[in-house]
Amino acid sequence: GLVRFPRSPNLPLKHAAVLMSYLTFMFEIAERNDRTTTPAWGVTANILFKRTRIRFDKVYAKTGGGEDVDFSLRMTSDKGILLPVPEACVVHPFWPGSACTLAAHFFNWAIGDGALFLRFPEYCYWSFPNVPEILLFVSPLLFWIGPWKLLELALGFLAADLFVDLSNLNEYNHRCLQLEPRNTVAATARNSKGSATAKLDDNESILFEYKRSPLFYILAHALANIYVVVLECGRLWGHIVARKSPLLGVCRRFDWHCGRLEN
Repeated sequence: GLVRFPRSPNLPLKHAAVLMSYLTFMFEIAERNDRTTTPAWGVTANILFKRTRIRFDKVYAKTGGGEDVDFSLRMTSDKGILLPVPEACVVHPFWPGSACTLAAHFFNWAIGDGALFLRFPEYCYWSFPNVPEILLFVSPLLFWIGPWKLLELALGFLAADLFVDLSNLNEYNHRCLQLEPRNTVAATARNSKGSATAKLDDNESILFEYKRSPLFYILAHALANIYVVVLECGRLWGHIVARKSPLLGVCRRFDWHCGRLEN
């Protein structure tokens, strides 16, 4: 089923950053099945399986992360498939707390899903190092370049990533669209205070895009990048504490679509 996060004209910065970070992409995979044959897995906030003896594996952290992927893949291992049902929609509230609390949530998320790399090596691949891995590589130089130079390097990576994101704002704007059925359009329009533009999508719904200030977009993009970097730090830490050979997890990535993407 479809798991949507709330959208509103006054979406807080910390929550807009969550949507812009794409960390919640798989929550809404049920309405994005045009890019996949069938979803490889779904979040257990809204999913239905036949009765089974399969149980959640306790190897995954109690903080969450990876257990729903593992469960779905084991359930469908014997030629089973998951069918997307976007009509079965639930609204998932944002996790409570400050931006720091949300970042800690994503950090723990990544520690948990690190176990997937050992369980499903067929869905892993090599990639260029990300920001935490680059900082790990250059950390032995800390005694020569000093901690402030290392901090400048990290901030430089974040600034470069932010510049790339801001060069294509339209790619991220749709993450904060407000989706409304046709019969609620009038009410939404009355409450939008004249700041919304509307268009009809393929599902006969109205997409309202609430315009925010340029500063809001810049700060939301910056915070979204911080969320992603913190998550990558958590995954790297998970590899270090969970593996007998920690460096085997460096520059390794997990294909979250598990080979289902057409390209």
